[in-house]
Amino acid sequence: MFRGLAIADPIAPFVVVNDQDSRAAWSFTLLHEFTHLMLGFSGVSGGGFDRAIERFCNDVASEILLPAAELRDMQLLSGASDTAIERDISLFASERNVSRTMVAYRLYLQRRITGEQWTRLLRRPLNSA
Repeated sequence: MFRGLAIADPIAPFVVVNDQDSRAAWSFTLLHEFTHLMLGFSGVSGGGFDRAIERFCNDVASEILLPAAELRDMQLLSGASDTAIERDISLFASERNVSRTMVAYRLYLQRRITGEQWTRLLRRPLNSA
């Protein structure tokens, strides 16, 4: 499933946000795709974090929706289980009406969760909201 797409045509730029995706992800997807347009690169979004352009678009969208300063206020217990981290992420995300996946991604970028934790969280139903 794709989350969104951007066609960076100089005359008629175009963005599509998949309305079958979770509502909490729509604003992130729109900002991600808009970043593609501002850079002049078309793209299809849906989970590919490995390409530099996708990572950059993710970083821009997530910083707008959840600035690093606000995320620093989130308390995580050192050595907490994945279940406890997921619970904390869910609560934090729902209070701000953002996706849990984005919160987990931002925590990973800030090195507050490890790459292994990030990968395990992505495999769980965390990204369903």
